[in-house]
Amino acid sequence: MSVNGVAVDKNAKPQVPHFSFENSYGACSSDDIAGHGKYLLLQFWDASDASSRVNNRKFATLAEKVGNDSLEYVGVYTGSDKTLFKSAMAADGCEISKQYFLADKEDAANIYADFSLSSGNHTFLIAPDGRIAAINPTEEQIKTIENNGTSL
Repeated sequence: MSVNGVAVDKNAKPQVPHFSFENSYGACSSDDIAGHGKYLLLQFWDASDASSRVNNRKFATLAEKVGNDSLEYVGVYTGSDKTLFKSAMAADGCEISKQYFLADKEDAANIYADFSLSSGNHTFLIAPDGRIAAINPTEEQIKTIENNGTSL
């Protein structure tokens, strides 16, 4: 993986690239991570990619089970069709306040570059200190947060 154009070992736990997303319910940014004492599960997904839609719902549900005290979930739609985004939200039953549509194409391109995304269906588990704790984490890795709160 590369972060900000620099190839990194997935075990190096690099700092998360800067990001900022807004929807009609509020905003989420990399600056919000520090001081909250929570992990952030950041899921990039696309409605045209079935596996990313499945992961979007699965990880959102898992984050709800882990609880708001230790884990927050954010879904970022990487497609360009807002109608398809809204249809997927309705069909999948995801909490819309935790989902973000990147309407500005330049912002979307920057996010793609910063996170080295080539498509949807990528998940980043971000530690409270702003470091990437896991890339495409397993359910077991996420559940360790719930079970014992240990840092990954």
